[in-house]
Amino acid sequence: MKVSKIITLIIWAVCAWCLVITDNSIWVITGRALFWVLLVSHLLEFVIYLPKLRKMDGSMPAYFINIMLFGIVYWNEIKPGDNPDSK
Repeated sequence: MKVSKIITLIIWAVCAWCLVITDNSIWVITGRALFWVLLVSHLLEFVIYLPKLRKMDGSMPAYFINIMLFGIVYWNEIKPGDNPDSK
C-alpha cells in the first residue's frame, strides 16, 4: 500500500475518532468538520466521475469504497491505464 493511502486512512481514522470524543477542544471540532468535508467531497467526486467509472471494467462497489476512502489518490491510480477516454 502506498504511503499516500496510509496517510489518508490515518486522517479518516483520526477524524472518525473525533466524532466519538465528548471533548470540545479546537482539535476535536476541526476533526469533526474535516470528517464531514471529506465525506461530502468524496461523495461528490464519485458522482462526478460515475460516467467514466461505468465505462471502465471493474466492480462499482469496489470503486465506490476506494473513492470514499482514498478520493483523488485512488482516481489517479486507476485513471491512466483503465480510462477508455485517455486512449
